Amino acid sequence: METSTVAPIYVSMPNSEKVITEIGKRIEEAKKEVNGQDVDVIEITLPPINSKHYLSILEDIHNALAHTERIGEKLFIKLDDGNKVDVHEELKNELKNQLPNTWWVRNKVTCVVNGNGYIPDVGAWKKKPTYKQRTFPIIYSCPPPLIWIEVVYNRKKDREHAMSNIQLAKPHCARTEFLIVALALSIKLHPDNPNPRATSVSVGAPLNARPHQGPYIGYWPSCVTYNAVRWYKISWNKYLDIGYNVRIDFNVILNQLTDDDEDDEEEYDDDNDDDDEKDNDDEEEEDDDDEDEDYEEI
Repeated sequence: METSTVAPIYVSMPNSEKVITEIGKRIEEAKKEVNGQDVDVIEITLPPINSKHYLSILEDIHNALAHTERIGEKLFIKLDDGNKVDVHEELKNELKNQLPNTWWVRNKVTCVVNGNGYIPDVGAWKKKPTYKQRTFPIIYSCPPPLIWIEVVYNRKKDREHAMSNIQLAKPHCARTEFLIVALALSIKLHPDNPNPRATSVSVGAPLNARPHQGPYIGYWPSCVTYNAVRWYKISWNKYLDIGYNVRIDFNVILNQLTDDDEDDEEEYDDDNDDDDEKDNDDEEEEDDDDEDEDYEEI
């Protein structure tokens, strides 16, 4: 018997509504479990799906629920606020200004890597995905970008979810440049640029381990292992050169974390910005030590 070469066709399934309704209930239950605390990512288990219509139902879920990633049989709903969105937008504009006009640069486009559905906060594709891939990215397998940026707050669940995504996707994206931007979690402002007329310079050599406080950036060049991540503090008047002749200007990120209209006495406070929530100081400190060992550059 010959193997079928018929391309997949998207057809909205009547029983998708039941699955989506169940997902909605699980999301609400997850929100109740956090008891009003701020959350960055909601994780739920995907309800059982008829294997015959698996991809079509996943496409319906993608169309019904914004910012929902699927990793295996888990769904992750990414909750972004104004600060993250502002950084997404500015980084997208930076890439568009530097890359050739033939590149396609967007925020929050679903792509498929090794069967999983990811939503990079910022993505740049050298070749624009096809119309079908852009419209129905799950069933027509929209390819991953060549520049993939995640923007998170520097607290455990948000940060670790993004880093886990990079770790899972990276072996299948040999030509992709991955970055994670970790923002400080604070109601206070970042200090203004002390020398706004200065010419920015290279950030220099990477740190030996991930910083404990944001803002900072992690960079995985293409064709390196996950453990070869390079960590840098995000400081005024510095930049980081990455592949495809792109330069990440740290001022572009920091400008989104300041506000000239605020009172002068408003000062930056990073007490709430740490690796993890400090409910269990000893346990978290031990976890951080382990993480630093895992993510050191090799």
